[in-house]
Amino acid sequence: MLITTHLNTNNLHNHFVINSVSFISGRKYENHKRDHLKLREISDSICLEHGLSIIEKHTGRRNTFAEQRVHESGILTMKEMLESDMRACIDLACDVPHFYSLMENLGYEVSFRSKYPSFLPIGAKRPLRLKKNGKSMTDEDIEAMLDESFEKQRDEIIIPAWKPQFVPYEKQHGFRTLVLHWMYVLGIIGQGKQTYYKVDRGELKKFERYKRQQAFLDKYEIDTEAQLIDHKSAFIEKQSVLTEKRDALRKEQRRTGEKNPEIGEITAELYRIRSELKLCADIEADIPRIQAIIDEGIERENGEITHGMDHIVQQR
Repeated sequence: MLITTHLNTNNLHNHFVINSVSFISGRKYENHKRDHLKLREISDSICLEHGLSIIEKHTGRRNTFAEQRVHESGILTMKEMLESDMRACIDLACDVPHFYSLMENLGYEVSFRSKYPSFLPIGAKRPLRLKKNGKSMTDEDIEAMLDESFEKQRDEIIIPAWKPQFVPYEKQHGFRTLVLHWMYVLGIIGQGKQTYYKVDRGELKKFERYKRQQAFLDKYEIDTEAQLIDHKSAFIEKQSVLTEKRDALRKEQRRTGEKNPEIGEITAELYRIRSELKLCADIEADIPRIQAIIDEGIERENGEITHGMDHIVQQR
C-alpha cells in the first residue's frame, strides 16, 4: 500500500494506492465502508506520530454541501435563521400561542400536522421543525423554554394584536375589571407603550392562571365578593348532588353488571366543577393581593408615595 498526500490545494488530503488483487491469496479487494474506517484509523495514527492534525470525529448532524457553501459566504442558513428567530421570540412571548403569533409576525407560516410544529420561512420550499439538542421540539418543549426564559431579566414584552382592550381600573370597578387591570400591568393585554408602576416579575409566571380567572369571571359576570361566594356555594351543592347520584348509579351497575354511560358523563361534570371551585379559591386568594398592589401603584402615581418597590420594571 502507498499513501500519498496532496499538497498543491488548500484542502490537504491523502490518497491510498493499493493493489486490487492480493499477490498472496489472489483474492480481489472488496470496497466496504469498514475498510474506509480502518484506513482512516491508520492514516490518523501516522499523522499523530508525526505531530500532524487530524479531523476529529463528528458526533452531531453534518452540514449539507449547500449549507457549507452558505457558511463560507458568511450568510445564515434557513435553519440558523429559524433558531435565531425562535430564541428571540421565546424571550418576548408570554405563552405558547403568543410565541406562535410572534413567529407569524416575522413572516413564518406555522403548521401543526403532527405533535411537532413546523415553520415555513419566507422563500423556503419546505417547512422546518424547531430543534433542541438534535431533537424536534413539541409544544411542551417550547413551554419549558418559556419557563426558563422567565428566569431571565427582560425589559419588554411584545403584546399580540388579538389581546382584549384595556379598561382603566379607575373608571370601572369589580372583580372583572380588577383582574383585567392587573393583566394590563403585567403587559399581558393592552396597546401602546408606556412605563407602568413596578411589579414583581414572578407574577408573569401566573399568566395562564390570570387568563383563566378573567374568562371565569366574564362567563358568570362576577364582579363582587358576594357573587363569587354565591357561585361557589352553588358549585358545592351541585357537586354534592352529582356525587350522590353517581354513587347510586355505581351501586346499580355493580348489581346488574351492565355499564351505565351516565356515570362517565357525571364524572366529567364533577371534574369541571372541581376545576371551577379551584378557580374560585384562586380568585379569593389573588384578589386582595392584587387590590393592594394596584392601590399602592395608583397612590404612587398620584405622588402620595415616593418610595418604590424593589422589583423589575415592566414596560409595554
